[in-house]
Parts: sequence; structure tokens; C-alpha cells
Amino acid sequence: MVWAETASLYSEMCDAEGWNTMQVIDIPVVNDLTMKVALTVLTRCAYGQHLPWNMSEGAIDVHQLAEALIVVSETFMERIVLPSWMFRLPIPHLQKIEKAYGVLTRHMNNLIQNHRVDHTHEGSQKFDVFSLLLDARESEGKLSMTDGEIMGNTFFVLWAGHETMSHIWDATIGLLALYETIQQEMYEEVIRISPEGETIAFKDADKLNKILCCFLEAGRLFPAGYLLMRQTTEDTVLNTYDENGPNGSIALGCGANVCIDMIGMHYNPRHFPDPEEYRPSRWYGVSESDLSLFSLGPRACIGRKFALTEACCFLSHLLRDWRLEITLKAGETRSQWRSRVLDAKVNMTFGVGDVLVKLVKRSTSSK
Repeated sequence: MVWAETASLYSEMCDAEGWNTMQVIDIPVVNDLTMKVALTVLTRCAYGQHLPWNMSEGAIDVHQLAEALIVVSETFMERIVLPSWMFRLPIPHLQKIEKAYGVLTRHMNNLIQNHRVDHTHEGSQKFDVFSLLLDARESEGKLSMTDGEIMGNTFFVLWAGHETMSHIWDATIGLLALYETIQQEMYEEVIRISPEGETIAFKDADKLNKILCCFLEAGRLFPAGYLLMRQTTEDTVLNTYDENGPNGSIALGCGANVCIDMIGMHYNPRHFPDPEEYRPSRWYGVSESDLSLFSLGPRACIGRKFALTEACCFLSHLLRDWRLEITLKAGETRSQWRSRVLDAKVNMTFGVGDVLVKLVKRSTSSK
């Protein structure tokens, strides 16, 4: 479902933006594009709501839902931190947040009610996250999730996967545009699967490992989830190191709270030699269970497969059709472009600033 929706959305985007008739496209802020792609795919697959790429052409309720989702995902922390009474004050920004939450809550309640009706009809099963949670509840008896818990869990999937995916895509696109040799290697992997430019199928995803490694390496350099909070379940001793090797240990009692610095880990030369270099080959042959970008163990990111599938599909279709290029200022080197454009930013997540790239349509002969 994730692959099909991502491929479909890519096609809709190219058509709606007029890319199919253009040879060169300047994208001043890649971030705006990737945010919209990530949000739309997640909405389709998490809620089963088919938001169109050109939302102004959709029905009013679809447009309102899309706007509400954007507002809610961008103001999540404000809603948590501020007391509820503040949202009743005549402050436009807070009223906008309150209205968005109201639209989203009403819409999800309607989905729950419609699901109860649809469930009585044989063959009406849906496979989006929201519907699967509702189906699971039917068999869980008195310990099943409430409506509020289902809505909260579904929204968390949306919030956790929206901005994080977008930021890693931004870095991946910028880095591939910067490193032409790596981009060419990835393009050659894609055209072996799609020599005539046809749609790339989900059954071919496991043949696009190098494409995924580009995404993983961008995520190592700019890990969207830059802090992990964990708690020890038993007395633990951690070995410590410096540039010369082991230099001691730290004892942690059971129940100790631990904050894991993902940026520090991913830039540690003991684990990643020449950590500042963009080197997708680091991940060649690494098993999915060892992908540190998504954390490890039983608390690893539950959206890992979703993210990898979406990234592989979107990037492979993009590289199939377009050559990514950077635009240098007068006298600027490629190294200087990287320092200027791929500048790390920390907000709710860790990522890059505004990425400007140029898309150049690949010629028929190159395919």
C-alpha cells in the first residue's frame, strides 16, 4: 500500500506541477515539496484518506482536513505544553490551532462511526493503520483501546513520520545533487530495473538496495530523531572510550534514565570512519535490524519498514526521470555549497535548512 500510494502520488505531482512538459526545473526549497509528499502519503496510508496532490481541486471537507493535518502536525508541542484554557482566548494563532484540532477530531470520529457500519458488510476491510487498529479492537474485548487512544496512536504515526521523513529526503536529494558520481551509480541501479522508464514495481524493491543506502547515509549525517530516551531494566556497566581506545566504565543501576546522543553516535569515527563524508557504501549489506537510524532492539521505530519503502519508491522514481544538480554561486566550490546549503538545523527534529536544487530531465537516449 505504501509503495503504491507513493508511486501514484509521484505521478500526480509531476502532472499537477507541469513537470511532464518541462526540461529543467528549479526548486528553490526542496523542503516544501518533501513535506507535502510525506504528509500526503502518510494521510493516505495512516487514515485511508485519499488527499489529492492539488488539494484546491478536492472537495471542501478534504481541503479542510488537509489544512487541519498540517496545522496539527506543526503545532503539536504547543498543544501539549500550553494549558487548555489558553486556546479559548481571542488569540488568532491559538484559535487556528483549536479549530484544526476540532476538524481533525470530528473527522476521525466520523471515520470510527463509518468503520462500525462498514464492518457489517463482508469484503469491506481496509488496510490503512487507522482501520487496522479499529479491526484489532473488535477482538480485544474489555482491554481494547478507547476511541481516544486509537486516534492518539494514529496521529502519532502521522506526526512521527511526517517531518522526520521530509528532513531526511531533503538531505538525500541535496547530497545526491552534490555528489554526481554517487548519483550516477544510483541511476544505473534504477535503470537496470526500469530500462524503458516504466513504473517501478514493489516486487523490485529488494533490488534497489543502493538507493536505500543513500537515504540511510543521509539519515546518519542528519538523524531526524537526534535524542533517544531509554531506561535500564537491570544493573548495567557501560564501557567508555577515547581516541586511544577503552578508558574506563560507567555503572548504571536498574531504572536509570539514559539519554542517547544520536548525532554523537553517528559521527563517532570508531563506528563510522571519516564521519563527515557522505558514503552510502557504509550500509551495503547491513541487515535491517542493525540500522541505527531507527534505533535498535524491541524499542526500534515501528515505522521503519514504512519509511524504507516510501523512501525507496520516491527516490527511485525521481532519479529515473531527473538528474539532480546544484547551482553554485560565482566562485563557489562544491565544498562551500555543502557548507552553505546543507547546514544543520535543530527544531523538533534535526535536519538541513532550505535546499535549492535543479532537476534536469533525463534524455531518452540516457535511458
